[in-house]
Amino acid sequence: MSVPPQGSEGLHASTRHLVALNESLLESEASLARLNEQKDQFLSVISHDLKSPLFGIRGLTDVLLQQADDDRQQHLLSLIHQSSSQALTLLDNLLTWARLQAGSVPDDPVPNGLSSAVADCFALLDSHAQQKQIDLQNAIPAGLQVSMHDFTLDTVLRNLVSNAIKFTPDGGRVRVSAERRAEDVVVSVTDTGPGISADRCPSLFELGATGSTAGTANEPGTGLGLPVCRELLRRRGCTIWVESEEGVGSTFSFTLPAVSPSQASSQTSSPPDPSADSGEGTGSFPDSLSPSPA
Repeated sequence: MSVPPQGSEGLHASTRHLVALNESLLESEASLARLNEQKDQFLSVISHDLKSPLFGIRGLTDVLLQQADDDRQQHLLSLIHQSSSQALTLLDNLLTWARLQAGSVPDDPVPNGLSSAVADCFALLDSHAQQKQIDLQNAIPAGLQVSMHDFTLDTVLRNLVSNAIKFTPDGGRVRVSAERRAEDVVVSVTDTGPGISADRCPSLFELGATGSTAGTANEPGTGLGLPVCRELLRRRGCTIWVESEEGVGSTFSFTLPAVSPSQASSQTSSPPDPSADSGEGTGSFPDSLSPSPA
């Protein structure tokens, strides 16, 4: 049975219309992709350029704090120092998030001493802990190594320990421990803060799901640190979760690959690189990726 001419013409017209719609959708998709890329580049540039003056402000307050004569000066300078540090942490997380979306975060796994990485993190955050008289405890077993790029390891530790200090009241404790399980290492950051309600825990790692929460000393938050941690770890096949009890405290745990025998043997057999950083658990960062203390 033959199709009437008008039916055939109508079919061709519908086909041409669908093709035009498809081309329009493809153009819109390409335009949105370009805009999204430009947004990420803009965010990266702005975050990087803002870091230099903030580093200068914080450095100057460090000097002035040593020369302050009275308690009022000490208090005001401490507020400036804390605010600039918090702004730097926000910019670090914004920059990391932008680079994650652009796929430009370094992630080559290298053997890293976990205990020394935690010690470096504590050194960065010690001033905040001292202000609240919080006891920082490094309970990592000696010699335990993980296979993770310095940037990812340091960024995750910095965010989790900074959050733990933020939500722990004066005189509390923040403890970082680790346990080897088969081919992974489970790292846990435990605080003695107020805890988190069970209904909030599942959404803590979702960007924009919970908003920001002030710390026990009214430290501001952004709600960006935990999503950054999850995304960094997810891209390396690792997981992160939280266990919390209200009135007792919280434990944020995450997995890291343990150093394999082949990595360990390669590390011991390779001659030391005189140009490399000699500190275990530390490494060189691209200028725009250097972590700053909270």
